[in-house]
Amino acid sequence: MAPVRLDKPAGQWHTQPAQAPRTAEAAGGGPLRTAGSSAVQQERRSRRPLVLFLVFVLVMVVALGLYRMARDAPAGAGDGDTTSPAEATVAAAGLQFDAVIDGDAVQMTEATQLADPGVAAAELRVPQLTGLSGAAGSARLEVTDLVVSLDGQQVEPTQDPAVPGVWQVTRSDGAPFRQMQVAYRLSGAVVASPLSAEGRMLAVLGPLSPPVPDLPTLATVRGAGVLNVFCPGVAADALLCATQNGDAWDAEMAGSDPGGRILLVQIDRG
Repeated sequence: MAPVRLDKPAGQWHTQPAQAPRTAEAAGGGPLRTAGSSAVQQERRSRRPLVLFLVFVLVMVVALGLYRMARDAPAGAGDGDTTSPAEATVAAAGLQFDAVIDGDAVQMTEATQLADPGVAAAELRVPQLTGLSGAAGSARLEVTDLVVSLDGQQVEPTQDPAVPGVWQVTRSDGAPFRQMQVAYRLSGAVVASPLSAEGRMLAVLGPLSPPVPDLPTLATVRGAGVLNVFCPGVAADALLCATQNGDAWDAEMAGSDPGGRILLVQIDRG
C-alpha cells in the first residue's frame, strides 16, 4: 500500500478509500440469478401485505391497552401528585347561597367551605344596602327562622340586642370549624318597582355569611316570574351577571365588599 502523505493542513487529513474488488455482478453486467429465484421473490412479495396487516393490528392492540391504562389510572398517579383528601377539599372552598323567591319572602340557604385549619368563630350580618337607590334602596331586610350548623352540628347563634342584624356563631366545644350551613327566611326583600312596567317587582338579595378570602361568592336564584338578575356593585358592562339554566339563574360575585355581593332580581307578577 502506498504511504499516506502528511503534507496537508491539520484537521483535513484524508485517505483515499481502497478500490473494492470487482464482483461477479460488476464483471457480468448484472446480478447473479439462480433457477427459482424469481418464484421465491414473488412468494415474498405476496406475503408482504399480510405481514403489514399483522403489524398494524399489533400496534393498534398496544395503543388501545395504553389508552385504557391512562384512562383508568387515578388522577395524579405517576406524576408525583401527593394531594391528600384534606387538600382536595380545600380546593373546593368557597361560599354558595341559594335563594327561592316565594311571594313576598325569600327562603335562603348558604353553604361555606373553609380551608384548613378553619376558623373558631364567624359573624353573620344582614346585608347593608347603603349605596342602593330607588326601589332597591327602600328594601328593609329582616331575618327569621335562622338555623346554623357547623361541621354538621347545629349550634345556637348569639346576638347582642344592641346590634340588630348581627349574630356570632361558634362550636360548643370551641374547636375550629371548616363547614358552615345557614338557613333562614328573608322578609322585606321583595319591593315594588314603580318605574318599571305594571306588575314588576324587585328582590334585593345577599348572604349573611362572610366571604371566603380570594374566592367568589356563587349564587343561584329561583322563583316564579324571574326575568333577570343584576349585580349592582360591578361595572356597567357586567350588570347582567347571571345566566339562566332552566328555572334557575346562576351568578358569580367577586370581592369581599358587601355592596359587591348584592343581587337585584327583576320579577314579573303582571
